[in-house]
Amino acid sequence: QGLRVEDLVFCSSQEARELIPYEKAMEYKILPLGLLELEKETYISIAAANESADLISTIRFITGKRVKIITTKEELILSAIFKTYKGDDKSLIKLSENIQATLPAESPKIDFRSHANNALSFLTQLIDYAVAKEASDIHLIPLRQGAFVKLRIDGKLLDHEEAFADLQILAQIITRIKVLSNLETSNKHKPQEGRFTIPTPSKEVDARVSIMPTIHGEKAVIRLIAPQKTISFNELGLPTALSQNLQKVLKNQAGAIILSGPTGSGKSSSLYAIMHELVNTGLSLVSIEDPVEHISNHISQTSIDPKKGLDYPTCLRTVLRQDPDVILLGEIRDEDSAKTAFDCATTGHLLLTTVHAKDVFEVFLRLNRLGLDNFTIRQAAKIIISQRLIPKLCSRCKVIDLVNTNKLRTTIYKSTGCAACDYSGYHGRTLLVESLYLDNQIKELLCKESE
Repeated sequence: QGLRVEDLVFCSSQEARELIPYEKAMEYKILPLGLLELEKETYISIAAANESADLISTIRFITGKRVKIITTKEELILSAIFKTYKGDDKSLIKLSENIQATLPAESPKIDFRSHANNALSFLTQLIDYAVAKEASDIHLIPLRQGAFVKLRIDGKLLDHEEAFADLQILAQIITRIKVLSNLETSNKHKPQEGRFTIPTPSKEVDARVSIMPTIHGEKAVIRLIAPQKTISFNELGLPTALSQNLQKVLKNQAGAIILSGPTGSGKSSSLYAIMHELVNTGLSLVSIEDPVEHISNHISQTSIDPKKGLDYPTCLRTVLRQDPDVILLGEIRDEDSAKTAFDCATTGHLLLTTVHAKDVFEVFLRLNRLGLDNFTIRQAAKIIISQRLIPKLCSRCKVIDLVNTNKLRTTIYKSTGCAACDYSGYHGRTLLVESLYLDNQIKELLCKESE
């Protein structure tokens, strides 16, 4: 019962999956694990939510094998089925083999899960593969040699050496992306941005699209944003001093907590973990984001939509008239937002927000460029945190590095590579932070700098 999705994925063999199609696996909520020989008969081992005579009979009819079942939670099985079938590396190879140069004419009405044409089928399967691999971005790139696909996984941009199609096919695929995103299909010479939603068995994934013309045709980047389960404050693994300082600020319930870091560095997850420390404390909690990434039952959440007049400054001014105690502002982007946000942080509200800056001290420069002087920053800011997500060694295949262990007199590990981490030696990421707590000493230094 202590199984994780990763454990099920690791234990599932392609040999067993070939006996049960993906559609049947999802229908009966069963994950093929492996084949084994017992008493001169071949058994197939299956992970299922429940064990019954009817299910065993059905599996035996589909596979022609005797059946051994282990039971675990249904949601784990559904996630593992999607990851193993859709995240199989061979499926990506088959995509480029199957796609044809001649594609049907575009249609204004398209069901995302319909496989009515090859361009949409390719796009559907590629996105499924990316979601199963937990990729954050898909790059579809036109080059002179053809169309190339790259996926960003655990912060690294991984590419396939060979072109998956010619430029004509890529143009058709990008047309489908435009249709799904409600963009102008005839506009091929100007950048466009849009979004659409991808249904998967366990969640809906928000796809944010950016299309840019290049000398070889249009390039598309699709950012995949899946609803995240909010992690707890303790799960962040923050240094003790930073954790204690954050608790002080949360207790005072006023001022600004500012996070910085590149896109995809986990800022939203950190903000929500911090904000959830204030749940059930009798405070009014609101968030303004682009878009809302963590759905919460305890926070009033708004996604900005500039096309409908919902931009950061407008939403922030409106929220301030709705008696908030704590405001999570997804990002400070402009002078208007900066001034309004810092005004509220100095008038009895607690503000949690982010700024695009590479480190703690660049946050000051960024805020200066947005029209805030150091005196204003000093009055409002309580803690500034800069964070990164760095790759973790794969827990299944890491080994002790004897040379460095002996040299440094502490246990040091190194990567090797295995099937669980796609032989990269790394799986997942961990948080790396630096922080500045604006105590009286720091504020005095800022005051002298202002003078």
